[in-house]
Amino acid sequence: MGKKKDAREEGKQNNLLATTALVAPYIERITAAWGETVTSAQKTLASAIKTGQEVQRTKDDLPYGLWVMVKTTQLPFEARMAEKLMAIAGNKVIRDTVYTPLLPPSWDTVYELTRLDKKLGPNTLKAKLDAGEITPKTTKRQVVNWLRPQSREEQDDKKKKKNHPPPTSEKRLDYLECLHALSPEDCYAELVTLCTSVGRLGQHIAVTPPAPTIEAEAVATGGDTPTTDAAKGEPHNTH
Repeated sequence: MGKKKDAREEGKQNNLLATTALVAPYIERITAAWGETVTSAQKTLASAIKTGQEVQRTKDDLPYGLWVMVKTTQLPFEARMAEKLMAIAGNKVIRDTVYTPLLPPSWDTVYELTRLDKKLGPNTLKAKLDAGEITPKTTKRQVVNWLRPQSREEQDDKKKKKNHPPPTSEKRLDYLECLHALSPEDCYAELVTLCTSVGRLGQHIAVTPPAPTIEAEAVATGGDTPTTDAAKGEPHNTH
């Protein structure tokens, strides 16, 4: 009985040694790459990508049960961190050297960027990079705000903007031509209406009333409308 127990213990010990020998090279590579990540200020993202690639390689090579054991007990960081690093390393846009200089240096912020396509639709990350919305100064808080669910009011506002795009330059010119064709009084009334509409958007613009005409002054004062003497070119009143 004692010999069988000793044999089992010896077998367990041998399995442990074999397992240790099998996973040791993977853990060494991951630990070395992670060391670069936490000590290099300028190569943080590149090192995070390298670490994530090593973690992914370990996951792909090892049997599932052994991988779970390594992820939860053998790595120099928590299991959740391993998942984040693999997400960074597995993102083609982030690995693209064209976009790498445009990304924030913080790998934690970059991880949040990897979630954009899943949350907001395919190619969202690439589109925001191309549009200049993501820069090295982009913060984690900004990205989290993009990811958070929009309120009904925000969704409705987005739909309104989509259904009512800003007028084109051609339409603006048409509007200006219409104003030019109006009398000064009618043009002023139209602009006052426009100012009221703009005020509802939280903005303020002012319009100066047109200068009163000679006829309007005469009506306001109750006098006769002055006329011009054709011969002398001087105004005089008609009675």
